[in-house]
Amino acid sequence: MKWKTLVHNGVAFPPEYEPRGFHIKLKGRTIALNPQQEEMAIAWAKKKDTPYVKDPVFAANFVKDFVKLFPPEYKDVKIDDIDFSEINAVVDKEKNVVLDKDAKKKRAVERKKIREEMKGKYGWAEVEGQKFDVANWLVEPPGIFIGRGNHPLRGKWKPRVYHKDITLNLGEDAPAPKGDWGKIVHDQDSMWLARWVDKLTDKEKYVWLSDAATLRQERDKAKYDKGNKLGEQIDKVIAKIYQAMESRFEAKDGCYDVLPHIQTGNEGW
Repeated sequence: MKWKTLVHNGVAFPPEYEPRGFHIKLKGRTIALNPQQEEMAIAWAKKKDTPYVKDPVFAANFVKDFVKLFPPEYKDVKIDDIDFSEINAVVDKEKNVVLDKDAKKKRAVERKKIREEMKGKYGWAEVEGQKFDVANWLVEPPGIFIGRGNHPLRGKWKPRVYHKDITLNLGEDAPAPKGDWGKIVHDQDSMWLARWVDKLTDKEKYVWLSDAATLRQERDKAKYDKGNKLGEQIDKVIAKIYQAMESRFEAKDGCYDVLPHIQTGNEGW
C-alpha cells in the first residue's frame, strides 16, 4: 500500500531555554553560566529533594556531561565540588509560591490555548487527501534522563533536538515546512512522518500517524494478514528447506560433503 500524497507541517519543538543570569561555584570559584550550562544546572536543582541525587551513578553521569561544558581544568570535578546554592534558593522560592484560584485558572487556560494552537498546526497529516491525527507531534525537551530501575545511563543529559537533526517524510509535491531540516525524503512505502537519532541512546525515534487513524489501521491489518498467510505456509517452507539441504549434503564415510570443492575425509572431523 503506497501513498501518493503526504502533507504535514513537521514537528513542534519545545521553547528554547531563557537564561536568567545564574552563577555556580566550581571548587570555590564563582562562574557565570551560559544558557546551556544554566539549563542543566536548573534541571539538577529541581531534582535536589529527590532520591535521584543520592544515587552515586546518577550524580556521576550528570556531572560527567555537565563539566563537558566547562574548560578542561574542571574535567575531574565531582558533584560535591559544585555549589548550586544560588540556583537552589530560587528553585525553593518558586516552589513555595502559592497561586490563588484565579491565577491557577488563568495559567491553565493559557497553557491549554498554546497547546491547542500547536496541535492545530502540527497534530495532523494529510494522506491521499484525507486528514489524520498525528500521535507524537511534539519533540521531547532536553533534560536529565531518569530511566527505569538501575539504568546505566540514569543521570545523563538528554540533549536538545534541532531541525537539523530531523528527517521528514513528505510527498514530492508537498510544501516543505519552514525550518533547516536535516533531510527531506519521499518514502511512499512508510507511514512515518519524521525521524531522528536519539543523541543519548543512539536509537531512532519516529513520528507516526495516530493509532486511531484508519489508514494506519488498514496498513497494520494488511501486515498482520500477510503474516498469517505466511504462517499458514511455514510447514511447507520448512519442508522445502530440509529438501534443499538433503540434496546438498551427501553422506560420505560417516561425514558430510558440505562444500563440494573440499575433499572430506576423517581428518578434522
